[in-house]
Amino acid sequence: MFMPRFSSFSTALLAAIAICIAPACQADDTDDFHVMKNEAVGALKIDMPALQVKAQIAEMPTMGPKRLWGADGMMHQMWKYPKLGLEIDMTSENKNAAQTISAITVKAPSILQTRHGIHVGSRESEVMKAYKGEISKEESKPGQTIVAGSLYGGVVITIEKGVVSTIFLGAAAE
Repeated sequence: MFMPRFSSFSTALLAAIAICIAPACQADDTDDFHVMKNEAVGALKIDMPALQVKAQIAEMPTMGPKRLWGADGMMHQMWKYPKLGLEIDMTSENKNAAQTISAITVKAPSILQTRHGIHVGSRESEVMKAYKGEISKEESKPGQTIVAGSLYGGVVITIEKGVVSTIFLGAAAE
């Protein structure tokens, strides 16, 4: 049976390659999606299963029809909680598959806040401070919209008259 032998040079070369690749792997933690993956609104997170959502919210939602979206090939259903100022986009691979959260929107009268402590009514300056280092300068418009992460996966905060009017967690663009 043939067993390859590695010289000390080969071993050193492999180690050097591994060291060079390691920072690239770690960069994934700072990609645009890390904000979306690590953020929550209240106890709600992206990819949370429907059963956990139901356990978190006592109120029954108004559920829209399940629709196939061509953009992602997934079935989407909107769960609305008007009294809570909450809308959740639930997705599944097909009509009968288990659903998970793909997007969360909060507006008045919601009292839910992000892990960064931002809620409807927070000042724009508080948002800027809370998400410092995560704000997309290209996608944000001061006084109107603040995007932490990116439109493809992050938090989109709408500002009206200097305060937060809407918080969206998820992918706002495909």
